[in-house]
Amino acid sequence: MVVTEQVDAIRVFGIDPIRRLMTPRVLATVLVLPLLVAVGDCAGLVGGFVVAHLTLHLSAEQFWRRAIHALVFGDLCIGFTKPIVFGFIIATVGCYQGLRVKGGTQGIGRATITAFVESSVTVLVVDLFLSRLLLYAFNL
Repeated sequence: MVVTEQVDAIRVFGIDPIRRLMTPRVLATVLVLPLLVAVGDCAGLVGGFVVAHLTLHLSAEQFWRRAIHALVFGDLCIGFTKPIVFGFIIATVGCYQGLRVKGGTQGIGRATITAFVESSVTVLVVDLFLSRLLLYAFNL
């Protein structure tokens, strides 16, 4: 939208592009990423059940009882706090780089790669500190 000057047109109409373009994208990412993590966790549990059933011959009742018994409240809090923070970081960096694009289609490619690298590195660094903080908070 920056390359085709649509963002400039939004500004001319007196509309804040941050509020109009960035806010919905950030909210959507923050809301959907924990759902994606939940789907991934469920798929991992079902895959674990299939492997445990085929290799260890565990019944469904034994597997699910042990899985629920091993689950701690702190694990759930950590598992759903981190995707919210990571979603905010990914969306914010992506929107920031998208609003700074220059140079046509080549600039879009550079901005995409830059957004990916910056958000990946930021997520890794924040994951280190957030993991330490949450593990300390839940005494795990």
